[in-house]
Amino acid sequence: MIILNGGETTVQRGDLTHPFFTSQMPIVLENSGKIDPERIQSYITTKGYQALYHVLREMTPDE
Repeated sequence: MIILNGGETTVQRGDLTHPFFTSQMPIVLENSGKIDPERIQSYITTKGYQALYHVLREMTPDE
């Protein structure tokens, strides 16, 4: 059982043999396994927000 924001849930890991999952096509991305999904610094280290930074800091509103 997981407690989140004071509430409780019975979320469990998905059954990968369920038809919903068996019809999915797995896609491996370039940084798969390199980024810790619980640490934003891990994503930033791999240049994760580089495009966002460019848009916010280096482009004008007209661009």
